[in-house]
Amino acid sequence: VKRPHLWLQHDDQDYVGTEDVGRFVKLTRNDLLEQLPEGGCGELARDLTLIPNRVRDIGLMVRKLTIELIAQLSELQEFTDSFGRKCIRKNGFLIDGHKGTGKSQVLNLVTMWARKNGWLVVLEPNPGRYLREIADIKRSNNGIYLQSEFAQQFLEALSLANRQMLQEIPVDYQSYGSRGIDGEPKHATSRLYHSLIEKTVDTEAQDENLSAGEQLKRIAKYRRKVRIPTMVDVLRQPQNVWEIVEFGLDREEYAVQAVAEAFVQLQQQTTHPVLVVVDAWNECFPCSEYVSIRYDNTRFHGYIPGYHLSMPRALHRWDGHKFRRGLKICATSWQKFKRRAYRPELLGVKDHEIRTVRNFTQQEFANY
Repeated sequence: VKRPHLWLQHDDQDYVGTEDVGRFVKLTRNDLLEQLPEGGCGELARDLTLIPNRVRDIGLMVRKLTIELIAQLSELQEFTDSFGRKCIRKNGFLIDGHKGTGKSQVLNLVTMWARKNGWLVVLEPNPGRYLREIADIKRSNNGIYLQSEFAQQFLEALSLANRQMLQEIPVDYQSYGSRGIDGEPKHATSRLYHSLIEKTVDTEAQDENLSAGEQLKRIAKYRRKVRIPTMVDVLRQPQNVWEIVEFGLDREEYAVQAVAEAFVQLQQQTTHPVLVVVDAWNECFPCSEYVSIRYDNTRFHGYIPGYHLSMPRALHRWDGHKFRRGLKICATSWQKFKRRAYRPELLGVKDHEIRTVRNFTQQEFANY
């Protein structure tokens, strides 16, 4: 960009408006690494390698949707309910559009703006890698395949930019320990033993001539004795969310549960506004590169679907409404998949939550 008026100066970047559409946010490479330590969304890393000058500043174009999302987040950041409690009553936004329209760059700018303005941002720039990159997996009783190595990588990326904020969030002990070692709710895991308990009680009822009431009491007694392996047995009373994340980093066998517990704590807290950003969200759903005999003779043709792997499963739900003071912003990617049968309403996404990135306007294209 050789026209100086197209650059947004550093002092102006926090106060962008509609008049700034088509202009560029000026960044050094060090600023980019500091604000996006998890990596940039989309093809940003590839684009940077194509620039021969390693010290030249980088410009990211401000799109119209970027201004709209920043305006929405500004209004929601300090919103309070009728009792004066800080909250965010919004599910989130799904950014859609044709390939190459700039969806990922919108996420990059929104993420950087949010971090500058005091948001706790959980960024996943490439969830599809959990389906394509091969690592050790273990199957739980729930049928979920644990990706402990990838879970530790996610926790490490989460801690790079958010450690201080995570240390300031106290643990909600009512919700702590609600997940099993595979990241699923404990009550879902304990239900797997209900049929076994009922068969055991039926056998005992025939041998001991138990009445119907005694059978129900014995079933309830046995269900209370079911113990699900969990990190709570080792880490009993963490003081803040960072201790949960740190425990998952130190103990690989509990990393998947640490990811799930961290998300539960972020949903319950109101200390900081939380923004969960997931690029290429639609890549959480197709079949992965992993194979299993359990999926032979099914519509998956022997391949494990992505949402049965622990890491895509932690990100694939449209559950921004569960955050008391937070929301989700996801974007689609059509680099590897076709858009022919895309129906976000089946995932719970409402029409008013979808934002479409259009092709470049004449002014944007001229600036570009």
